[in-house]
Amino acid sequence: MSQSTPARSFGILSARARGLTRTALWAVLAAGSVAPALLLARGGGGSRGVASVTPGGRPGGIASADTPPAAVRPEVHRVTGLDGDRVRAALDRVSANRADTLPDLLHVLRLFGANASLRDAGISSDGTILESVLTHGRCVRLLGGPALVDTRYGIRGRPMEQQGGSRQRERQAHEGQLLAALAEAGVPLSRPVTTEGGTRSVGAILDDMLANFDTKQKEIEWSAIAIALYLPPRRTWCDKFNRKWSLDDLCKELIDRPLDRKRTCAATHWLYSLSIIIRVDSRIPILSSEVRSSVKAALADAVARAGRYQPASGAWSLRWFEGDASDDPGTAGPDGGWERILATGHQLEWLALMPEELTPDRAATTRAIRWLHDRIDDYGAASIPGHYCPYSHAVKVLLQASGLRGTDLVGEAIGSH
Repeated sequence: MSQSTPARSFGILSARARGLTRTALWAVLAAGSVAPALLLARGGGGSRGVASVTPGGRPGGIASADTPPAAVRPEVHRVTGLDGDRVRAALDRVSANRADTLPDLLHVLRLFGANASLRDAGISSDGTILESVLTHGRCVRLLGGPALVDTRYGIRGRPMEQQGGSRQRERQAHEGQLLAALAEAGVPLSRPVTTEGGTRSVGAILDDMLANFDTKQKEIEWSAIAIALYLPPRRTWCDKFNRKWSLDDLCKELIDRPLDRKRTCAATHWLYSLSIIIRVDSRIPILSSEVRSSVKAALADAVARAGRYQPASGAWSLRWFEGDASDDPGTAGPDGGWERILATGHQLEWLALMPEELTPDRAATTRAIRWLHDRIDDYGAASIPGHYCPYSHAVKVLLQASGLRGTDLVGEAIGSH
């Protein structure tokens, strides 16, 4: 982090394209003669611009433009011999159960894509998940409260809090989870959002995230995904105290955090966020050469550990990063084996994002995919409530590995358009 001169505003401002002034730029956009995405690609100083938003105001500049987040496609290799009917049945079991919390709905969104319907989430109502989550009245009726609230700097999704066992169905399980899910689904920053205060856009959620960014945040992984997919080609932004941050700062913080039991979901979200960043950087340079090398070194170490500590069955344990290569997957059925399903599905997702030079051993990932395929039938529809997270990650990998990734089943791949 470095200090900057006071910015006039917060959010994605400072929109310049090869010498055009801001006024001239938006005049061009208003005339419809140049697409916002093209301006992003051609911005003369865009990759080093500072993002900003007016405190308490509408997001300005390119953050409001109708441009999608960066596209990152996972490279899950096809595995022969997988039973397509079995994989389809596993997907159907998701829709046979009602997803009645925001985190569950976000997992269904990741599985089915931006056009996921409420019926995909086992809810017998018309409409899409996006409409229901991003529209104030609908969200209150569906989840018992708003998923998003107005703040001085934009709009915020609230994380769950410890409140005497209250379910807090409208809250995200992790800081930044909602915006990360929207980014992965390819939802543009211009997509309308309604709160109790009125109508704004997804860009206002990013504005609040950037304004309140703090490396001391307990869970930074989901914010990292959202920022990495929505911010580029810009590399830097200022928070509400006019402190300047960069994607380098974000990566350094992630790397400095140990790969240990404090990281959720077998530490895989930590690796998934770094994987997203390095893949975006391969297309749109957003990191310094020093930090890029550090990220690749951290990922290379994790790939090596994943290979070294994979049991013969292919199913990783929750403590794989500590050297636990035990091959006891637990009892099959509704009450057992979920830890291995969670660890293995999540592990395969970040490994599928590795750049070519870090590609894991195909025999190892094939063993893991086959293990998921062979075990997924052990979990009937009745066992899924409370386990949407591990189940949906596993099913998504199987859909990709079996070649059933078409829009008729799962929508588009992560961030693809």
